[in-house]
Amino acid sequence: MTNPATNPTTRPGLIIFDLDGTLIDSVGDIAHAANTALAEFGRAPLEVAEIRRMVGEGSAVLMQRALAARPDGTPVTLGDALSVFLKVYNGAPAVRTTLYPGVETVVDTLLARGYTLAVSTNKPEKPARKILGHFGIAERFTTIVGGDSFDFHKPDPRMLTAIMEGHGFGRGNTILVGDSETDAATAETADVRFVLMTYGYRKGPAEAIAAMARLERMSDLLDIVAAHA
Repeated sequence: MTNPATNPTTRPGLIIFDLDGTLIDSVGDIAHAANTALAEFGRAPLEVAEIRRMVGEGSAVLMQRALAARPDGTPVTLGDALSVFLKVYNGAPAVRTTLYPGVETVVDTLLARGYTLAVSTNKPEKPARKILGHFGIAERFTTIVGGDSFDFHKPDPRMLTAIMEGHGFGRGNTILVGDSETDAATAETADVRFVLMTYGYRKGPAEAIAAMARLERMSDLLDIVAAHA
């Protein structure tokens, strides 16, 4: 007899969420940590809007971009700047960070409907868990995978397939919900459906990002999931 707990055809689908720009607006704390690292090496701060455009591909890429944008100052390696950033950010990742409107309600509703929920983020796993715990929703997600959980990160499709395989789901009943070109590329290479949250940290226009739906509000996700998952 088939075990319904491991048969994806007998249960609702898997919804994998990105974190920054999708579930949380975290740019304030990220900007604080990045500017603290820049100041440590005599470099001028960046505007929050500038840092917003640098978010999405992990802490190392963020600091690489920040250093390139502020080249004048004490000579510094990326590793040293990243170390300062991570120390500051990991110490207090949820001071200026907020949940986007509707997130908690949508997460609880999806759980009540039987969906399996997970998080896949390029943020290091420890602060990701800390932030979700701060808002009291960490336990809603069966898996939380960060940019340092493996030797690879988004847009590498293995960020998604590791979660899918771990919970017995296939491509046909998995949806990735994200906010950026990186998330869209991850979904495409993993061959799963993608929903774009247009309020996030994308680099270009929403219309240029391939997605089965582009949503302005998290609450609209419920209808999309009901129709497609």
